[in-house]
Formats: sequence, structure tokens, C-alpha cells
Amino acid sequence: MAKKAYIIAGHNGKGTGASSKWLDEGSETIVLRDLIGLNLTRLGFLDYVLDDGTSGIADNTKLSSVVSFMRKNAKTGDLSLDIHFNAAASTQANGCEVLIPLKPTNEEIKFASKLHDLVCDTLDIRSRGVKLEDSGQHGSLAMLSSFPVCVNVLLEVCFCTNEQDCKRYFSNREKLAEAIAKLIIDFLK
Repeated sequence: MAKKAYIIAGHNGKGTGASSKWLDEGSETIVLRDLIGLNLTRLGFLDYVLDDGTSGIADNTKLSSVVSFMRKNAKTGDLSLDIHFNAAASTQANGCEVLIPLKPTNEEIKFASKLHDLVCDTLDIRSRGVKLEDSGQHGSLAMLSSFPVCVNVLLEVCFCTNEQDCKRYFSNREKLAEAIAKLIIDFLK
């Protein structure tokens, strides 16, 4: 059986995540998810699921529905990529980071490192590193700890509260989506 990629928009519409005058996380996670999906299709990789309400997720606006769907469907070797944009009180905070489960597998560490480096290089932004999920503000994250059979990573693309991060992201968004799609394909094949 082919390995699947689950591409999850960490938020589900305008105003549902962090925001600034430069970027709305709730909207942009959906845009990037969809662009990654379009690139996967364009590159001939069809073994992916988006949390866009069309893949059997009863209500993609609820985290519990997405987690329930993943628990039922994710298999060993599959990949779950949860997309977010970081935020801070200071407009100086910047860069990309990738979060992994508290007890990561070698595959999670490997994919997270490649993804982190790819984002930093593509956007030419600061490296904040690959970190365990408890290094952030939430401690344990449902999308990283609820279905341990698959490779789980949470991407904080850049800071929506940093003007330069946002400019670099928007200038390179399509290039980034294609690069992430290629990384997913290479990782799962």
C-alpha cells in the first residue's frame, strides 16, 4: 500500500489563528495547504489528503474531527504535516521552526530537519530550529501526539508579526509550496 501525506491547515479561515497587518494565519494556512496539494497533483503524486472538508473529515473546522479522522486513517509510514505561522508580541521575532513529538522517531527528526532547512533556504529567513512540541506555548499538541503511527511534524513557516518574514514568504510562496511538495514526494517514495 502506498504511503499517504496528510496536509493539514492548522487553522480554518480568517481570524481563527494569529494575525497581523501583514498576514492572517487562519487564511494563509489554507492557501499554503492548497498550493502544496496542487503541486503534489501537478507532480503526479496523488496519495495525499487535505483537511479541506472533501476527504471524509466530517467537520474540518474542528480539531477533534481532524484528529479523529487521522486516528482512523493514518497508517505506519504516512506523513502528517500541520501548517502554522508563528506570532509574537515583538515585531522583531522572526524565522522558521518545526515542532516534533516529545518522543520523536528518527523519521520525524529526519523529515523535520529537511523541511526546516528547505523553508529557511527558500524564504531566506532565520533558523529557529527543530524543537520538541513542549518547547512552545502549548506543551503537548494534539496533531503531534494523537496518532503515533505516522510521521508527525508541525511547521511554523515564519512569523506573521514580522514584516520582513511576511514579505519573504509572499515573494516566495509558490516556490515554497512546490519545494515542500517535492520534499514530501521524495520522503514518501
